[in-house]
Amino acid sequence: MSLTFSTLKTQILGDTHRSDLSGVVANFVRQAEGLIYRRLRCAEMITRVDLTDADRVTADEGFYTLPSDYLEARAFYLKDTTNGDVLLEPVSLAELRRYSSSANVRQYTVISDREVEFRGVPSTSDELELIYFARPAAFSADGDDNSILTRHEAIYLHASISMLYAYTQDLELSASHGQIALDAIETLNEQAGRMIGGNNTLGYYDLNSWGAR
Repeated sequence: MSLTFSTLKTQILGDTHRSDLSGVVANFVRQAEGLIYRRLRCAEMITRVDLTDADRVTADEGFYTLPSDYLEARAFYLKDTTNGDVLLEPVSLAELRRYSSSANVRQYTVISDREVEFRGVPSTSDELELIYFARPAAFSADGDDNSILTRHEAIYLHASISMLYAYTQDLELSASHGQIALDAIETLNEQAGRMIGGNNTLGYYDLNSWGAR
C-alpha cells in the first residue's frame, strides 16, 4: 500500500520508536521536502508547458514568468510548425545581453526560479515550449501524496528520519539514514540522466552540516 502524508508520519514515528515526537514530525517531512527539491531530478519530475505572450512580464520585452513549480530547465524550444522546432541555447546573463533584441530567438538565461529572459525578443505570436523538472507537490492534508512518495517512498522516509535524529542530536543515525536517502536520490538522478541523454546527478550533499559541498 502506498504511503500518504498521514501514513508517512506514522511510519517515521514507528520506525524510530518516538511517538513522543508526533507534534513535530511534520517538520521533519518539511525538511525532507526541502532536500528533495534541492537534490532530486528524476523522470517523475519532468513535465512540459508552453509559454505564450500571456506569460510575458512586460510588453515587447523578452522576460517571461516561469511555472510556480519550476526547479530546473531540461530544454526550451521555439515552436515552429513549418520548419521544425528550434532548440534554444542556455547562456549566461552577460552573454545573453550581447545579443540584439531584434535577433532571431536563439538564447535564454534563467534569471530566477520565477523568470527567464530570451534573446532575441519573441514576437507576440511565438510559442516557447519548456520541458523542465517540476517541484513535487508539498504535503498539507493527511491524505496528500505525490508520485515520488508513491514510487520511491524510501527517499521521503529515510530523509525524514535523518531529520528526526538530527533533531534528537543522534548524529550517527542521522547520517546513516541520510545516506540511504542520498543513495536513492543519486540512483534516480543517474537513471534520469541516461534517459535524457546526459548524466544529471548533482554534487554530494552533506547531511551532517546541511550544506552543499
